[in-house]
Amino acid sequence: MWDVRSCQPLDPAMIASAAGHRLVVTCEDGIREGGIGMSIADQVHALAPTVPVQVLGIPARFIPQGSADKILASMGLDASGIATTVVDSLGA
Repeated sequence: MWDVRSCQPLDPAMIASAAGHRLVVTCEDGIREGGIGMSIADQVHALAPTVPVQVLGIPARFIPQGSADKILASMGLDASGIATTVVDSLGA
């Protein structure tokens, strides 16, 4: 597991490590489109085009108000939702 500390430049060792796995999952509590997960996916696919990358994050659309926990859970960004994404992706 890596904790990305900066968006640019991405750590080449992190990308190389990620490219060596059979699945990469990124998760951020920011906008998915144009976010760090998409940058990681692009760089992983440049090294290992067949490695699937699941990019989890907030969609670029209106999100109704609510508690942060409930909003994240509704988008699969809580622990249960992330675990489900990983298990489903590995089973595919």
